[in-house]
Amino acid sequence: MVQQLSLFGITTQSQHSLLIASLSSLVGQTRSQKYENLTVLAKPTTIIKFEPNSTKQQYEQYKIQLKSKIDENFSDIESLREWGLQVYDIPNQTVQNSSSTKKKLNVNSQNFLESYIILNKGDKLDDILKELGYERETSYRIKGERFYYGNITIELFQILIYVENEWILLDNSIMVKTFINIAKITDLENINKSTQELVNLKMELTGLVDLSVPDKNNLDSRIGLNFRK
Repeated sequence: MVQQLSLFGITTQSQHSLLIASLSSLVGQTRSQKYENLTVLAKPTTIIKFEPNSTKQQYEQYKIQLKSKIDENFSDIESLREWGLQVYDIPNQTVQNSSSTKKKLNVNSQNFLESYIILNKGDKLDDILKELGYERETSYRIKGERFYYGNITIELFQILIYVENEWILLDNSIMVKTFINIAKITDLENINKSTQELVNLKMELTGLVDLSVPDKNNLDSRIGLNFRK
């Protein structure tokens, strides 16, 4: 299991060029790394209703996220043979201190499991998902660029959705995500160091983009939350 520490922000088309120039100067990277992928969100085929007062054994169900690299000529999901599969745990944005009170963290912390699916000729993604007890819920394209600043990955991206036989931008805003993946969730020294690195980057980008901890509900992939009372 990997622990990801992150901060998120949003910028506009008018600020994009200035932010790119500033990041290039900051990280010493003359060109960003362009990337594009198709993301598929899948949900359990059978959803178990959460019953707070039930004596039955209960467990959390999670959506899974699958990503595959694509290019501008992409047209058919069945042509994609390599997929990265990720399952994200509940976001953690607070920590309990010695006085048993909760203190808000400076960054978002979220554990995830990752695996890979390689489809053989004739295999279909939907069939593989069915074997796992899942089905496709929705899909969208991510088009963006990356910078690397020490241990930090900085991504600027836009989301495209499929409407009436074409891919269109969800909106004109540009999302910004900065993150560090920690290989061992018990590596407290590295977690503390990485947290400070992200906070320092936030300060360096003040005035260009406001990096912050997002609403945890936007990152919670659990199923059946609407059933909870």
